[in-house]
Amino acid sequence: MGRKADKNRKIYNGMIKTRFYQYMGPKPPRRSREEATQEKLAEKTGKY
Repeated sequence: MGRKADKNRKIYNGMIKTRFYQYMGPKPPRRSREEATQEKLAEKTGKY
C-alpha cells in the first residue's frame, strides 16, 4: 500500500475480472561468466 506495483495483470476467472498485482523484490546478484560455465560443467558430469 502506497507503493506502485511492478507488474499488473488482468486475469479472467470465467466472467469475473480479477486484477493480479506483482511486487518484485531486489534482483539476485549476477554471476560471472566463469561461474556459470563451471556450474554447467558440474551438472553434465554429475559433480557439485
